[in-house]
Amino acid sequence: MTFRETIITAFQSLKMNPKRSFMTIIGIVIGIASVITIMAIGNGVNQMAKSQFKTSKSGELKAQIDFTSDTDAG
Repeated sequence: MTFRETIITAFQSLKMNPKRSFMTIIGIVIGIASVITIMAIGNGVNQMAKSQFKTSKSGELKAQIDFTSDTDAG
C-alpha cells in the first residue's frame, strides 16, 4: 500500500465514522491540554520554591511555609 492509498483510506474512514472521529479528536485535544497544564503547574511550583530558597549573606537557607488546616480538632 502506497502513501497515497493510505491517505485516501484514512479520509474515507473519517467520512464513514464522523462521530467517532470527532470524539477521538476531542479526546486527543483534552489529553494534550491536560499534559501541558500539569507541566505548567509543575514548572510554576518549581520556580516558586526556588525563589523562596534564597541564600542570605551568612549562607543560611530561608523558606516560608504556610499551612492551614481545614479540620477541627475535637
